[in-house]
Amino acid sequence: MAKRRESAAAERRRERWRQTLRRWRASGLSQAEFCRRRGIPVSKLSWWKRRLRSEPIGPPGKFIPLGVLRRP
Repeated sequence: MAKRRESAAAERRRERWRQTLRRWRASGLSQAEFCRRRGIPVSKLSWWKRRLRSEPIGPPGKFIPLGVLRRP
């Protein structure tokens, strides 16, 4: 049971950082300026950016099937 709570808490934390990263990207600000305005250590934003790099931070995109062109 404790493991499940830790997992839920960890997922909430990850989602908060995903939202923070989306806000940073949408802001057009540098990491340093974004963090300064929000009182976030730049190192923490950078750490989460690396940690979540392999995870999507936005809604999944649409699948677009592509064909293969053959040269005559």
